[in-house]
Amino acid sequence: MENKVPAPTAKPHQGEIKSLTRVGLLAVLMVLCPFTLLRAADAYIASTVASCTNAVNGPTPCLNPPQSFNYPQGVAVNNIGSAPTVMYAADTQNNWITATVLATGSTTVLAGSGVAGWADGTGTSARFNGPVAVAVDSANAFLYVAEGANGTIRKVNLSTLAVTTVIGNSCSSTGDPYGSGSVGGCLGHYQTGPGTAASLEYPRYMVLSYAAPASSSSGALWVTDSAGRISTVDLNSSPATLYEMSSGFDARGIAGGNSGNFYVASGDFYDSNNRGRQILNCVPGGSLSSSVSCSVIAGTGDYWEGIYGDQFGYWNDEATGQPLTADFINPRGLAFDATNNRLFVADGNAIRVITFVNGAAANVITVAGGATKSTLHTWFEAQALADNGDSTLPVPFDLTKNLYYPNSGNTNGIGESSSFNSVNGMVAVPTTRMLYLADTGNNRIRGLDYGELASSYTLTGPSSGARGVLQVNFKVTPNKYCVCTITITPSGGGLSTPVVLTFSGTSSTFSLTPTATGTMTLTATNALGLTNPSALSYSVYEQPTVTANSEKLSIRATTATIRGAGFDANAANNTVVFNRSAVGTVTSATSTELTVTLSTLPGTTGSLTAVVTVNGNSSGSAVQVATVVSAPTLTLSTAGH
Repeated sequence: MENKVPAPTAKPHQGEIKSLTRVGLLAVLMVLCPFTLLRAADAYIASTVASCTNAVNGPTPCLNPPQSFNYPQGVAVNNIGSAPTVMYAADTQNNWITATVLATGSTTVLAGSGVAGWADGTGTSARFNGPVAVAVDSANAFLYVAEGANGTIRKVNLSTLAVTTVIGNSCSSTGDPYGSGSVGGCLGHYQTGPGTAASLEYPRYMVLSYAAPASSSSGALWVTDSAGRISTVDLNSSPATLYEMSSGFDARGIAGGNSGNFYVASGDFYDSNNRGRQILNCVPGGSLSSSVSCSVIAGTGDYWEGIYGDQFGYWNDEATGQPLTADFINPRGLAFDATNNRLFVADGNAIRVITFVNGAAANVITVAGGATKSTLHTWFEAQALADNGDSTLPVPFDLTKNLYYPNSGNTNGIGESSSFNSVNGMVAVPTTRMLYLADTGNNRIRGLDYGELASSYTLTGPSSGARGVLQVNFKVTPNKYCVCTITITPSGGGLSTPVVLTFSGTSSTFSLTPTATGTMTLTATNALGLTNPSALSYSVYEQPTVTANSEKLSIRATTATIRGAGFDANAANNTVVFNRSAVGTVTSATSTELTVTLSTLPGTTGSLTAVVTVNGNSSGSAVQVATVVSAPTLTLSTAGH
C-alpha cells in the first residue's frame, strides 16, 4: 500500500478502548479512539473492553469532531530526548492533525477542519489536504506537517494553534496524482527556493534534525517525495528555504542517525546503484544545499527475490552478521533509537529491526507482524511463470527461493503473533522503549513495547566434569524476555561445533558431552548487540573407574592393590574409602593401579569394596576390590613327647 491519499472510505472504523493484560515482551498495543496506553515494569498485550462511536453517546473523551482515524500515516511525539506526554498524528483522509495526551488517552483534533483544502488559520479553521507526516521541534513550540496533495510544509504553533505555510505554493493541478478523487495534487510540481516560491512533489516522509549541516538551534527538515527525491528545508533561513539533496532512487522512509547521518528506505524500483527495497545510510555534505552520499547497509536490492527474509531463517536462511543478504518486501517508515542502537523498519505488514555493532549494521530481525504468511510462488511455480514469459514476474528473480508475504491483519500479540495492515510512519522513544506507529490500513495508531527486550544475559553451568559424561547441562538466561538468537561456541574438551539457541522466552538450557580432557571454554555471542557475558570455563577430567576384583586378601594384610583407570600418577592426589572399617593411604600410583598401605586392617572377612576419589572426582558406587579371608593358623603337634 503506497503512501498516498486513497479514495475516502464509506464508513470510518470505530475506535476502541483497550485494556492491558500482563504477558511479557514486545506486546503490540492497539489504540484508537480514545488513545489508551498503559505501561509498567513488564510488557503488556491489549484486549478490547469498550468501543467509541462518538463524543455524545459513546465513552468520552473521543475525537472532536466525533470521528475515528481515517488512513493515518504519520506520528510524532513531544519532549524529544525524554519521556513524551503528547503524541501527534497526521490523519490523512480526515485532513486534520490530532493530539493525544498519553497519560489519559484524551485525543482531540489539533488543527484542520476535516475538509480537504489549503487555508492557513487557527486550529480547526485551517485546512489541510492529505497530511502524511509530522515532526515536533525540540522546544515543543512548533509541529511541522508535510502535506501530500498540496505539496507543502505547514507549521502549527503549539501555543496558539496558528497554522502557517513554510514551503509551498498553489498547484495548477486540480486532481490527485494517484487518482483517488481527492482535491489537489502536485505531481510534477517541484520547485526549490524560499518559502511559498518553492513546492514539493507529493512529500511522503519527514524528519527534523539539528545535526550539521543544519542549524543547531533551528534545525532542518529532511523530506522524501513521490519522485524519490531527498530534499531539505532550512528552518534557520527567513523564509525557510527548500534544497534538493538527492534524486534517482525511490526514497521513502527517513530517520536521523546518531552522527549527523540519515537512514533512508528505498522503494520498488532500481537506480544505477541497485537501490531497490534496501536500507541506505546517507551522509550529508558540508551544507544543506550540497549533495548527499548514500550507501546500502541492509537488503539484497533484488526486486522480488525471496521477498521476505532475515538473518535467522525466518523465511529465508540468511547468514548471521550479513545484513546485505536480508530481503525486504516493501520498506517504508523508519524510526531510529540512537540510545539502544536499533533501526526499526516498517516492512509491509511487519516490523523489522536492524541492529548495530560498533556503528555498523549487523543483523536484520523480524520482531513483530507476520502472524500468518502467504506463499506467493513456490520455486516450481516461479520457474513455470518465467518459462511462460509472465510479464507480471519482475526481474531479476531468484528461483532458488520461495516468495512469501506477511498477511495483513489486526491482531495484538507478542512478536510475530501480532499482525498489521500497511504500516507507515513510526517514532521510537528510547527513554520508554516504545515504538508508536501508524497502522494505516487498519485506521489505527499502534504501540510496540520493546522495553522488555533483554539488554544482557548470563551463561551458567558446572565448573568441571568427567570426559564422556552425557548431557552436561549449561544455561543461558537473558535479563529480560528475549526474542533473539544466541550462539554458544565451545573450544576444548574435544568440541568445536557451535550450539545455536533461539529464544522467544527467558532462558534456555543446552547440553554438551566433552570427549577430551583439559579445559573447555564456552563463548556466547548474540545478534542483538546484547552485553556478552565472560567466557565460561569447564574443566574436563578423566572419570576414575575401579575394576572389580575378588582376589583373596588376608585379614592381616597391610597393603591392598586397586586396579582401574583414570588414576593420578601422583599418589597424594588419590584417596580410597573402604568398607569393613579398613583405612588406608595410597603410597604408590599409576594411571591404572593404586597401592594402598592399610593403617587399619579389615575388621571382618568377606567382600572388601572401595570408592576411589581422584582430585576430588569420585569413581561412583563402591566396587569390590578383594575378598578378605581369615589368616592361616599354625597348629603345633605334641605327639611323641
